[in-house]
Amino acid sequence: MYDALKRICATAALTLAGTAAFAEYPEKPINLIVPYGAGGGTDLSARVLAASMEEILGQPVVVVNKAGAGGAVALGQLFAEDADGYTIAVGTGSNMTIIPHTTSVGYTVEDFSFISSFVGWPFMMVVNKDVPATSIDEVVEWAKENPGGLVSASTGGFNYHVVTMELMSEASGGLDIRNLPTNSTAESLARLLAGDANIVVGSPATYNQHVKSGDLRAVGVVSDVLGPHLDGLDLQRSKDALGFELKNTSVVIAPPGLPDDIRTKIDSAIEQALTDPETIEQLNALGFPVQYDSSEDAKAKTMETYEMFGTVIEKLTR
Repeated sequence: MYDALKRICATAALTLAGTAAFAEYPEKPINLIVPYGAGGGTDLSARVLAASMEEILGQPVVVVNKAGAGGAVALGQLFAEDADGYTIAVGTGSNMTIIPHTTSVGYTVEDFSFISSFVGWPFMMVVNKDVPATSIDEVVEWAKENPGGLVSASTGGFNYHVVTMELMSEASGGLDIRNLPTNSTAESLARLLAGDANIVVGSPATYNQHVKSGDLRAVGVVSDVLGPHLDGLDLQRSKDALGFELKNTSVVIAPPGLPDDIRTKIDSAIEQALTDPETIEQLNALGFPVQYDSSEDAKAKTMETYEMFGTVIEKLTR
């Protein structure tokens, strides 16, 4: 009986110790992995979030850049990490909803521990002076009248631009659109300005100055979110013109099996950070509107996009 009592007391002590450990989280710095190099939109927006989170959590939130295979290398490593809340990462449309359909990756998207989303990615459709259109409807009309005349510039492989062109073609009963692969967004922009291509889908932050100067023309918004760079532009929405819109949200994820106590604490810190006026202003300046969704909604929206991309990419690879 004495031994049994000792075991009960020991079990109770371990339970209390575990509860106390969770209550004290975080006790050390948290690594926030950005699966790309420094300086890009994902990196810059993650740094804004990290700075705000560490004030709330009382521990450093250290941004760690791990580039490779479009983000798949870093997320593969994250998938195998301990789910203790001290290693989390940013998942994006590319590494969560596109690359898993085209490359062998070391993770299963739905098995990650989703914590929350924090920003949305606006996308607009832009043409150069070769296409006399001011709306998505007019682009479709011109493409039908000029088979093969629509030339899209896109960074090679499958991406939001390629999927948009395919969805636009399907919604319009079939369009003859030629694709001009490029090595970077900067090259796509250069090809568009030079007239080698005449249409692109991309971030307003990249193309807006050329739209304002009159070198390019914005004809529509193809995303579910708007951003400050679209203020004042009365653009047709792809949802109204073609019946679809793209969703690209940056989400914070952790390895499978993250305890609910820790998930809740990180989620709460992110939600609080995204109500801070200075944080909102900094994200807006980068071109990223705040788009907060808690764990379940963030996962549901990611998986919805994952399935949509899978369907389109399967058609394109037949």
